[in-house]
Amino acid sequence: MQNILIIGDGITALGIINGLKNKIKNEEIKVHLVSNNPETSVACKSKYIEDIFKISSKSNEFIDKIIKISEKFINKPILLIGGDDTALEKISKLHEKVSRHAIVTFPNWEKVQKVIHKEITNEIALDLRIPALETVKINNTKNLEKFIQNGSFDFPLFLKAKNSEKLLEKYKTKGIIVNSIQELQKAYEIYDEFFGEMLIQKYLSGNIDEIFAVLLVLDKNGRVIAASSNKKIRSARKFGSTTLSKSLYNIKIINDAIKLAKNIGYYGVLGVQFKFDPDDKKYKLLEINGRFSVSTPLAYECGQNIAENVVDIFSGKILEDYDYSQRQYKDGISLWFPIDDIKLIFEYKFLKNPIKYLKPILGSKVKAYPLSITDPKPMIFLLKDRLFKLKNVFK
Repeated sequence: MQNILIIGDGITALGIINGLKNKIKNEEIKVHLVSNNPETSVACKSKYIEDIFKISSKSNEFIDKIIKISEKFINKPILLIGGDDTALEKISKLHEKVSRHAIVTFPNWEKVQKVIHKEITNEIALDLRIPALETVKINNTKNLEKFIQNGSFDFPLFLKAKNSEKLLEKYKTKGIIVNSIQELQKAYEIYDEFFGEMLIQKYLSGNIDEIFAVLLVLDKNGRVIAASSNKKIRSARKFGSTTLSKSLYNIKIINDAIKLAKNIGYYGVLGVQFKFDPDDKKYKLLEINGRFSVSTPLAYECGQNIAENVVDIFSGKILEDYDYSQRQYKDGISLWFPIDDIKLIFEYKFLKNPIKYLKPILGSKVKAYPLSITDPKPMIFLLKDRLFKLKNVFK
């Protein structure tokens, strides 16, 4: 029996577990989870988890502990990254060492850095003539002064940290919009100089519904095993995780994503996001994630079991190329995270036009996630967690 070690404990990890449940039921695999904090983890509540290991990916002993866990199994476990970018970076940097004890489902740091470092990714995209936003990296105050003096930019600008997880954790946002030099300088100071690596991009106007996300699976030979795409409908908070998305097959954007993946030499799972630029009417590369994403369950509902694909590849099965030029992917299916999306009901924009927000849910086949009759505990946990937080707000 093959052991699977998922690193990450949030909704993305739960999506992986959901995709693997048939293999678990058939006793082909056992799934184990590495969690930063099992008590607050939704994925840890799933009945399909065999063991839970409490390890922080930010710990200095993280790699040694992952190796120690891997050595407990008779055969090498397959490592899957369930939304933990820190784990992706650390393991890829010590890829050869970890690979002696586990099956790593993504490349080494030489290739992973081309995905994690957004300025490198954008340069590659532009070289391939794939529309992308020019990204400027600011490492210190001198760099910022030089950027301002150069003056070759137009407001508004979008500021984000290379370490987006850290910015989100500390300031509850993934980015800042600024409309003047004064706002730019103030934001740089307020947000801890973006932890030494600030990225500046043109701010693309428009809501989250102008974002397309592509999810790919490639084997080590660069063959495309799965390809899916969806359009983001909305997020409950600015720059937050998607709460409603709809499957929509866009062959042009999928081809651009595949071109990027093959040029980088990436394998395993790759998520690529594009956003519409109203100035030139093109979808431009926004970012790449070299791991599973929240789109995983939607791909599953549309006939693409991303999690199974990856496990099969790294279990030694030879899978056929996916003919992504054909419409084998189901359009018009929505993935809805109702517990987080419900926040919109209390906002003025919802009350002003409720039909606008209800129509996407009522007008298509909707999968409410993580609602599951066979695995109800994750949904119950989230409900209790949100009700507890809401109760504290009104105290």
